[in-house]
Amino acid sequence: MIFLTILIALLIVTSYISIYHGTNNPLIINYRLTRVLSVILSGLVIGFNASYLQSCLRNPLVDHYILGVGSGAVFSTYLAFTILSTNIFLLTSVFAVAGGLLALVITITVSEYLGGSDYAYILVGIGVNSLFSGLTILFSQIAMRKLTIPHPMLMLIGSFINASSKNIPYLLATLIATIISYPLLSKPLNTIILGDYYSKQLGYNPRIARFTTIVLAGTTASIVVSIHGTIGFVGLVSPHLSRLSMKTADQRFVAPSSALLSSILLLLTDTMSRTLLAKSIGEIPAGAIVSIIGAPLFIYMLISRFRK
Repeated sequence: MIFLTILIALLIVTSYISIYHGTNNPLIINYRLTRVLSVILSGLVIGFNASYLQSCLRNPLVDHYILGVGSGAVFSTYLAFTILSTNIFLLTSVFAVAGGLLALVITITVSEYLGGSDYAYILVGIGVNSLFSGLTILFSQIAMRKLTIPHPMLMLIGSFINASSKNIPYLLATLIATIISYPLLSKPLNTIILGDYYSKQLGYNPRIARFTTIVLAGTTASIVVSIHGTIGFVGLVSPHLSRLSMKTADQRFVAPSSALLSSILLLLTDTMSRTLLAKSIGEIPAGAIVSIIGAPLFIYMLISRFRK
């Protein structure tokens, strides 16, 4: 609990600095407030989902990005732009959820067919990500001829530059759905970590718990991606840092601390891109900075896992 309290305090301090640093202009403060809220809500959802997915699949090297949810959701978003010729969020989000879940099902099905090892998930995830990323670029070019939409790079990399107060209710609803599931899924996921047989012995149905977790994580992550694009590696790293810091794999503690850590890391990278880097080379999407930092950590975790 002390660690969670520290994380909450750190998130509040970081948010205050990010909003009020260097300005008293109410317009700028209002924009920053909207942007910070978007970052925090997105980070919390991503952190929760990553912890859920790693537990239900018993694989510490996966998150929504590795499993292809992000690329599938972005592809479906641009597909919706192309087919419907509209960027109404409720319509595009339905397409995004369908695409994210489709990519997730493909990755899990093929990976389990290949043995379900850590490396099967990673290799299949790379293939699924490449497929949907290519399709995204194709359909984004078509969609941009019909609608005035952000450059596809913002969706492919992930950015909060276009943060809007209109999207806050959707992100908040997504987070509420994730939090409501927390007390319902934490105990079943704790038993699944030890094995399906052990989970059944304690009265849980691992198939139902796993299915519910996958659908919830895929759906909520897809909604975040449909708004702010693909944000990778934050969800992968935050559960690891939580387990190392708290010295436990108990989802009752790991999931909320992972969510807070993910939110803090995402807020720090977005603030860095908006302040330090913007003055010299222009604002860089937060997703790009996260990838630069997260990719080496992922390689390190992969090597450590292989040695074991």
